[in-house]
Order: sequence, then C-alpha cells, then structure tokens
Amino acid sequence: ITNTLEKQTAYGFYFQDQVDLTERLKMRFGGRYDHFNQYIVNRGAGNAVSNVTRERFSPTAGILFELTDTLSIYGGYGSGFRPNNGTDFFGNPFQAETSKSFEGGLRYTSPGGGISATLAAYTMEKTNILTSDPINGGFSIAGGKAKSSGVEADVNAKLPGGFDVLATYAYTNARWTSASLDPNFAALITPGDPLINIPKHAFNLLVTKAIDLGSAGKVTVGAGVNSVSERLGETASKFYLPGYTLARMLLSYEPTENIKVSFDVTNLFDEVYYASSYSQFWVQPGAPRTFTGRVRFSF
Repeated sequence: ITNTLEKQTAYGFYFQDQVDLTERLKMRFGGRYDHFNQYIVNRGAGNAVSNVTRERFSPTAGILFELTDTLSIYGGYGSGFRPNNGTDFFGNPFQAETSKSFEGGLRYTSPGGGISATLAAYTMEKTNILTSDPINGGFSIAGGKAKSSGVEADVNAKLPGGFDVLATYAYTNARWTSASLDPNFAALITPGDPLINIPKHAFNLLVTKAIDLGSAGKVTVGAGVNSVSERLGETASKFYLPGYTLARMLLSYEPTENIKVSFDVTNLFDEVYYASSYSQFWVQPGAPRTFTGRVRFSF
C-alpha cells in the first residue's frame, strides 16, 4: 500500500530551575524546545518529496509548600511533544502528538529522613494519536485523543534492625476520549474505551535486611512481590489479559566497599503469565523463573 523512504533529524534542549520564594515556598519552572525535520520520498507517487519542519516549546512548572518540617504539598504542570512517523493517504506527514498533564500531592519525610512517602493524583491528555483513516483503508490519520488519570503512592522506609521497605501502588484509568477507528484493525473505538496493556491496579513491595559481618563485610537478603491487575489486550474488544502476581528473592555480599556480588531470582514460583498483547492472536508471554548473578567492582 505504501512505499516511502523517510529520514528524521531532531534536536532539542531543556532547562529547569528551582527558586526558594520564602523559607517554605519553592517554585520550579522550565521547558523544552524541540526541532524536528521529516524528509520523506514517496516512491509510490513518482518520488514526490515532503520536507516538513516542526518546532515547539513545551513549558513545565511546579510549586511546593512545606506545611511542616516533615509534610509538604505540591502541584505541577507539564506539556509534551512527540512527532508521528509516516504519511497519510495524500502523502502528507502527520501532525505531532502533543500532551499536557497536571499533578498534585503530598510528600512526607520523617525526622532524620528514615521514612519518605508520596501521595499524588494526576491527569494527562494526549492528542493527535494515530488511528485508522475512516475513508481510505490501510492508511492512518492523526485524529485520536486519550486521557489518563489516577493516583500513585510510594513509601521508602529504613527501619531498625537493618530492614529497608519499598512499596508502591498505582491506580490508573487510561481511556480514549475520541470516537475513532483502531489503527491496527479499524475496529470502532468509542469514548471511554480503555487503552490496551495498562492495568488499573499495580502494586510492588520489596523488603530487604542488611546483616553486618564486621570485618568480613555485609550481606543483604530480600524478597518482594509484583502484582498487576487484568488489562485490555486488544483495542475496541472485550479481550483481557489476566492479572498476575510474581515473587522474587535476592541475596548480595559485599566483602569490601568496592566489591559486590549479587544473586537475584525473579518469578520465583515460575508462574505462567502474559506480559502484554497486540491482539488476541498476538500475545507476549512473560519470562519464566530467571536467575541472575552480578559482580560489581568500583574504584
């Protein structure tokens, strides 16, 4: 259907600064400038050439206020820019995909820094997502829109006895906000349909304990779980991948400060699970029980 030669050239730069307006009020601002050139030769249309340059500045900003010495409240805004590859039915390059996001939450740090935690809520909107051309079969248009919103929480704690705990949880509601056609199979997408391969619930927990051996070095042992809820496996369908929970174990030994030997087992119980899919006939199985050994030397 198409026969093109495409060359992309891109560069960008960004800056960011944080200013302490008062002893407890801080402001962050910055942005990114992107310059993108897309040179396309359409071999199927007599070697017609499209040479398009797109430029965009994407600002970011944030503010944080320390309610107490241990608790802060913050908010932030960001925007994004990502060019789309290829051309439409008429041989024209697509408009770039753009996004904007808002986030707000609380941050806690215990006296001494032994425990830190974050609770955040966010929303993100994305436009110009590639979808199927409703008139010209086999081609795409930059006409899709989607939105993602959710809540994220994490806790990092250094507890007495050499225990470290890292826990994270995320609730994500990612869905289409446009009536479009699936870019792969031209199935009808309606506003509110979920995006594929994105779980509503995801949870991670890792607990480790460090054991001081004195002059013989240090040993660290740990275990954890990774749990993911069911995910839509094919756009505009009722095909879902089942959720799964995987366990892991780890062991490391540091005879000196600059030598570390570690051993890690993921998917400890060799669970059969499915990591992602493209359609119900194209499913990616997850990795089986995996053993990994590492030796690190620093100087």
